[in-house]
Amino acid sequence: MQINWSREELILACDLVRQNDWWELRPSDPRVAELSRRLQVPFVHPTEGRPANFRNINGVSRKTADLMTQLPHYQGKATKGGRLDRVVLEEFLEDPVAMAAAAGELTLRIDNGDWGLLPDPTIPSVGRTRPTAAPLSRVADRPTLAERRTQPALQPRAIDPSGPEAALASALVESPTFREQHVKSGRHALRIGLVHAVVAQLAAGDGRASSRELAAAAGLEGRSFDPTCAAMRRLLNLEGYTVLALDADGTTVRLDLPLLRDQFRVDAA
Repeated sequence: MQINWSREELILACDLVRQNDWWELRPSDPRVAELSRRLQVPFVHPTEGRPANFRNINGVSRKTADLMTQLPHYQGKATKGGRLDRVVLEEFLEDPVAMAAAAGELTLRIDNGDWGLLPDPTIPSVGRTRPTAAPLSRVADRPTLAERRTQPALQPRAIDPSGPEAALASALVESPTFREQHVKSGRHALRIGLVHAVVAQLAAGDGRASSRELAAAAGLEGRSFDPTCAAMRRLLNLEGYTVLALDADGTTVRLDLPLLRDQFRVDAA
């Protein structure tokens, strides 16, 4: 008998993916074993009727893959996750800070034996909480999705198709080194157009841009740029060299333009 993953369990699994630079985790990862142990406590699903493999390390690892393959930039075939996977992932993409805080609070509740259900995100004023459990206010008090989408959209810098920024981005994606890296990425490969747009935007800012600007340039307005930034780092940071990085402020992305040209043998456009 298969027991569907609850929203609370998915929040913890998705936060694990976030902590792992938005990448799936293997069964051998000790963090998978730790989450498996927490999910097996009888606060969400009673022990009666559970299958022998309930939330074991293989199942937890597979769920992290389910969530990763739902990321907007993922081009491969999504694995067979549940409908709720996408709902929870979208919440992380819309507000990763609040959702990470919710995951932290859930972890504390499990460890303290105080498991509480989260409010239904579609009904801001109504929580699905047990009588003895306080709601997770950090999540309940977030602006609704509709409220966030009515906020003014951030416009990225206008890029001249014949200008030096676009020329640099084109030279990068056409370089043999980039093409080799892109092929190695397999189903995790980013769309060429997305890479071009992000690199041109960073070049226009002399190698710096906010995550919000880059999300808008990549067509991800209203979502976190973090997963795409992680994929960009895996693509561009060759041989341990930091071509692309996220500043300590967590919002500014830096592209080392001289190093980019050197690593990918791109002429100084």
